[in-house]
Amino acid sequence: MKCPICGTELDENEDLCPNCGTRRIEMGIFYSNISEKLMEGNGKIEDPAAYEGMTQSVLAFAYKMRKIMYIVSALVMVGMIIFCVFMYRRYAMPCEQEIGNITITFPQRLESAPDDVFNATSWEHGECFRNEHMGFVYIQCDLDDYGLDESDVSGQEKLFISDMDKDFENKIINYKKREQSDDRLLFEFDNHGQRYYADMRIVVKDKYLYMFVAYCKSDEESSYAKRIEKMYDSIKYRS
Repeated sequence: MKCPICGTELDENEDLCPNCGTRRIEMGIFYSNISEKLMEGNGKIEDPAAYEGMTQSVLAFAYKMRKIMYIVSALVMVGMIIFCVFMYRRYAMPCEQEIGNITITFPQRLESAPDDVFNATSWEHGECFRNEHMGFVYIQCDLDDYGLDESDVSGQEKLFISDMDKDFENKIINYKKREQSDDRLLFEFDNHGQRYYADMRIVVKDKYLYMFVAYCKSDEESSYAKRIEKMYDSIKYRS
């Protein structure tokens, strides 16, 4: 028995041609042991012309199917690339955002979250943003509303931090202070059964007092702490 592709002699136990690599299933019905309908009881082909035609048809069909599979695979791959790019741009790509008097670059897209846990505290003006991994809170207070100016507030950030520490302890579930400095408060809290790590900053600038809170899931702190720091460094104040 010879390979119909290259003519190499085949052993009956070989699954593919040792010369051209064609598999038996691709050689046609006679070679794939489905030849009873074409053969007589003495093992000879009843109609060689019919066998040759069927062999060519099978080979042509196999080639066509292989080509279709390549095209489908290529289309699926292109679709996955487009989807990944879309998801990256939609959720993971750094995003510049204007909020109140500042411009800030979030490490990834955050949506407005009016029901954020920090809205339970006594803010007068502010906005909250979050996604499933992190959140950001913006608070802007006019010093005139408190009868203060920048000279009055200078050096008093620590008092504001202490006040917020007490406020959070009373109003946020399982609040735990981790570290406190003059203008920074690190803490943890619970929300909807999830533990979070938060980094709060206070800045006095141009007759305004700003309070920012950036937070992420506690088990993702190692991944987001540097991103949060970079986000704070990106803040630009507008007049």
